[in-house]
Amino acid sequence: MENLYLISGEDEFTKNEYLDSIKAKFGRLDKGVNFLTFDKDNIMLLDEELSTYSFFTGKRLIVVKVPKNTRKNAENDEEETNVVWYDEELEKHILDSLDLNTIVFVEEGTSKGKLYKFVNSNGVIVLCDKQKPLQLQRWITEKCKDNGVAILSQDSVYLAQVCGNNKQRINNELEKLLLYIDNKAITRQDIDLICTKTPETIIFNLTDGIGQKRPEYSLRMLDELIEQKEPIQKILVMITRHFKSLLLVKLCMNNGENVEKRLGLKQFPAMKYREQSSNFSLDELVNIFKKLARLDIQSKTTSIDLKVGIQKIIME
Repeated sequence: MENLYLISGEDEFTKNEYLDSIKAKFGRLDKGVNFLTFDKDNIMLLDEELSTYSFFTGKRLIVVKVPKNTRKNAENDEEETNVVWYDEELEKHILDSLDLNTIVFVEEGTSKGKLYKFVNSNGVIVLCDKQKPLQLQRWITEKCKDNGVAILSQDSVYLAQVCGNNKQRINNELEKLLLYIDNKAITRQDIDLICTKTPETIIFNLTDGIGQKRPEYSLRMLDELIEQKEPIQKILVMITRHFKSLLLVKLCMNNGENVEKRLGLKQFPAMKYREQSSNFSLDELVNIFKKLARLDIQSKTTSIDLKVGIQKIIME
């Protein structure tokens, strides 16, 4: 086992999984004895701890939660590790202590400052970036298989869509599904019944309903947003923004432009926007966007009932 790690990235679930795998190699961990943790409240004590002789004879696990820093390195514009607690003296003490300690830095987000360069030269960098749809699909399938449950590939993709491609949220919803189902397979119907959809997912479903000329379904999606306590003004803003994105994607497609590059979209949302925009003509998208924008103005200048206004646009 290596003795020095930096775990960073946007996927908090995978970061925690990797940290748990390191902890498991130690067996029993007693806090304050062979397990020490440092965070923004006590990180200034890390250097003192590493430079002080420990009377504990076994190997210790030291986990350091690196506080997020907004300072930029003037030379390369990369985020720097917080210079208040991190310096070359600490690096020396880290290297001198690795015979007695395994040190794991867990970084909020991702940066490539001094700490990254130091660990990259002397230990292991673990990057936990948010996974792509295909990776999530495989992970969901394996997770179900480990629990003796089957799931079709299209349903695993749908679960990832419902949960907003968030691995922690997917895991939570999977646990709910595994408690609920009384057979050996998870279906789309189970997902719709049990899982809590993100507002963004509901907006996509609502728009699908409009594009497929299913107003009753879209109205039901609107009610779901309201049931989730989303403010009606926020719902209008979300729907308007969504149709604006569909309009821009439609224009890009009509002009033969690369949607991802032109609009700065990642592959998965770009794919969804392309699919949905194909349900509308350019004129329809322009018309819907104008109606939504007009409704937004009316909501701020008159006493119009926003919910009724949104329902009217859906029905039309």
